Amino acid sequence: MDAASYFLKLSNERSLYLSSKIDIGKVDLLCCSNDNLLVVFSLRDYYCLFSTQEGKIVKTWQDAPPLKIHVSSKNFVIYQTQSKEIKILNFNETTPKTIASNITLAEFNDKFLINLTESNELTVINLDVKSNPLSITLPENFIVEDIVLKNKVLLIGKLDNRVSFVIFSIQSGDLSQPKVAFNSSNFIGSSDDLEYLVFRSENLGLNIINTTDPSKSYNILFVDSKANRAFFSKDKTLLAITDFDEYISFWWTNKKLNTNNEPIFKQKICGEAAGLTFSDNGNVSSLITYKNNFLKIWLPTQKQDRLPLHSGFKPDESYSFSHNGYFLSSIAFPENDKVNCLFIKPRWESKIVKFDLFNPSNINDENTFKESLVNFGTLSKNSKLLAILRDKKKIKIINTQSNSVIQEFAVKDCFIDTITITPDQRFLILAGTTLKIWSIDKEIFVKSLSPEIQVDHIAVSSDNKLIAFSQKIKDKTLLRIMDIDSKEIKRTFEGLNHINSLIFSPNSKFLFIGSKKSDPQIRAYSVETGNLVFSYQIPYIDVNDLSISSNGTCLFFGGSDEKIYVLDLRKNKIVKILNGHYDIIRKIYISDDDRTLISSSDDERLCFWKVIDYV
Repeated sequence: MDAASYFLKLSNERSLYLSSKIDIGKVDLLCCSNDNLLVVFSLRDYYCLFSTQEGKIVKTWQDAPPLKIHVSSKNFVIYQTQSKEIKILNFNETTPKTIASNITLAEFNDKFLINLTESNELTVINLDVKSNPLSITLPENFIVEDIVLKNKVLLIGKLDNRVSFVIFSIQSGDLSQPKVAFNSSNFIGSSDDLEYLVFRSENLGLNIINTTDPSKSYNILFVDSKANRAFFSKDKTLLAITDFDEYISFWWTNKKLNTNNEPIFKQKICGEAAGLTFSDNGNVSSLITYKNNFLKIWLPTQKQDRLPLHSGFKPDESYSFSHNGYFLSSIAFPENDKVNCLFIKPRWESKIVKFDLFNPSNINDENTFKESLVNFGTLSKNSKLLAILRDKKKIKIINTQSNSVIQEFAVKDCFIDTITITPDQRFLILAGTTLKIWSIDKEIFVKSLSPEIQVDHIAVSSDNKLIAFSQKIKDKTLLRIMDIDSKEIKRTFEGLNHINSLIFSPNSKFLFIGSKKSDPQIRAYSVETGNLVFSYQIPYIDVNDLSISSNGTCLFFGGSDEKIYVLDLRKNKIVKILNGHYDIIRKIYISDDDRTLISSSDDERLCFWKVIDYV
């Protein structure tokens, strides 16, 4: 059975799970060995060798910052520095050796060092055998821009100002004639023997070129996102594509089997792919990604296909729900044991999914509302009303019980980014290039801020009396609290230039502020006096969302480090850190009975957490 057929046969077991998530800090450059057992990363002039089997750094050294790195499974690292030197470091040695100097363009692997000379000649150096370098004269007028070294050498460049490529076989010494690729295209991957090359074209999606049989070349219309890298299975029947939206998708290499321009399988991988390996069966055996300072190791659910890599990630959530392609826009708790989640598929549709809090795997019902140009949506507290924002200007208010539109209007003089319904369902708050208040009862705007200044964050108090919102004015931020009934500004705060999230306390007496990592603090101010009543130094993260237990004792927050923190406001300390998400936290909600926390993240997973023990 070929790789693609085996992969397809796995059905729901094709997915990858996060096996390990290691904080390696910020890195400038990262490279995996071909078998994904070793990773080398650098930050400026500091290098680290990381073992994915042991889950730890096994070697460090210092040198000039690198331009390119290759880590070999033969226990050495070879790299090109910004000072144009090629160096090699054996793992049993402490000092790297310089093996070439004044190198502008080069590529290397376990066996060879390839570099381009100023006279447009290709030089091949065998790393295993001490012998004279092999020099190859390249076609006239062919300007090399990149070198790819697999079993053969691929040279990518320009011929008469057109994107072209040349293939050189080190074993036979054969040099192909230049072949023209699509203009305005970028090389993103190939099979090991260079039979298949993949170019990303700005207009035609992906161009898969068969260098031995042009009739097997074809295009994939990659509509949703821009492809980043391409990988082939060992038998070349399966093509894996990673994109800039951090998905991995799998396609047949045989163009006749790709129907409706749909992949065999697609999954969020929460980072940029650094290394991908395939098992002999044809399934993915390991995937390594990097994002938010985390090195992430993904393994297949099929045990027989897994590489024996480090497995140290233990999630704390009690249940998770994948919502691929959608983002969580709003949540409502109509009953103690029920939660309604509003998911938005950008520019296409909104969907309400209903969960049983005591058994989240029991999905009771789904309401889908097909709408074009959908930007955002919000549910009322009892989930009876749904407001949808379209095209940044158009609003629909829908009765979710009858699925009927009860109000529809548009704003003409501004753009809207977010909307929210007050708990008593009297008003719809619109925020964007200004703040507007729409009366649902009277079906008119009852307030529009003047002058129009961008509103970034909003919060509504649980007693329906106050709106808090932040406005960016030149280089400073104003935080204002407005009385909903009188429409008057009750209080203004200045000097809070790093606001990233807002929430009122359950009794509406205090306003909590989550900051950006440039000012890692959580603060609370008295609504009545305007005084700072609480401040807590937090980890160096952006606080993207906050939620408070109904008794006001615990504050939950999460953000850019992929964790959820439980802050006990009585003890003034973090009592629990919840791990389970694979990417940046975006939304956090706590149920009315304080038993369940629900969160969403850029990993496109909804996580349910039991938190009653901390409240």
